[in-house]
Amino acid sequence: KIYKIVCGAENKESMEEYCFSKTDYPVQNTTKASPTVNEDTVVTKMAAGYRQILDCVGSHMSMDEMEKTAERAAKAMLFFTQGYEDTTETALGDAIFSVDHDEMVVVRDVEMSSLCEHDLLPFYATVSVGYLPNGKIIGLSKIARIVEVYSKRLQGIYHR
Repeated sequence: KIYKIVCGAENKESMEEYCFSKTDYPVQNTTKASPTVNEDTVVTKMAAGYRQILDCVGSHMSMDEMEKTAERAAKAMLFFTQGYEDTTETALGDAIFSVDHDEMVVVRDVEMSSLCEHDLLPFYATVSVGYLPNGKIIGLSKIARIVEVYSKRLQGIYHR
């Protein structure tokens, strides 16, 4: 049971209590976003989970080169998911300009990397972004920054 391995919880409900707020969508870990909890506390909590995972796969944590692996993995995961703390508003800043232009604006081949929400495996892609200005445009470099904000969140592909 993954919830026991990752969070030390006895069941899924207590895992959600342990890792997530009941008012937020579970993807948004309130421990990370809470202003009262510092990053060191989050890294310590996540590293404990990574140690359990590494132990379950038979890794020898007593080896010198493995001593800080769990902490490095926790810090890496925080980096890969920092988009939950970033917003498009901060990415845009004041780079919104009024224009008398109504044709589609397109930026092609913006490179991105992210993690799949189903298996946490990394993937790489290029995306194209287009929008209708409606009297306002944003700086073209800001489109790449918005892609970066969203790429630093777990990505899912839904088939309907």
